Amino acid sequence: MLQDNISNMPPTDPVKLYQEVAALSAGKLKSVLLLMDRAVLLLKEAQADTALRPTHTVKVQNILAELERSLNVKEGDQAKALFVLFDYVFAALNQRNERAIETALKFLTPLRDTLKKI
Repeated sequence: MLQDNISNMPPTDPVKLYQEVAALSAGKLKSVLLLMDRAVLLLKEAQADTALRPTHTVKVQNILAELERSLNVKEGDQAKALFVLFDYVFAALNQRNERAIETALKFLTPLRDTLKKI
């Protein structure tokens, strides 16, 4: 399956090819890290360029929704706490303003940095 996806990609962009292979072959923790890295990057870009804010905040909300769906809240308090955190940040981003982005970065950046240490 991985090879089928790779063979269908044009060889013109090796960076995108590498990212695709990394995403498709990543374990659960690595997949979460990729999503968290992307969310933080999008938030920083939205902070720097207000024209990107509407689209980037929606993209981050989509990432948060995917992370929420991946949690097994029946299995422990950590999953429940992460769900509440992701939900809080998701709701804050509905404001689409600087304060919302700062709030999201305040919570997501340290979480991402902690996951990198695991």
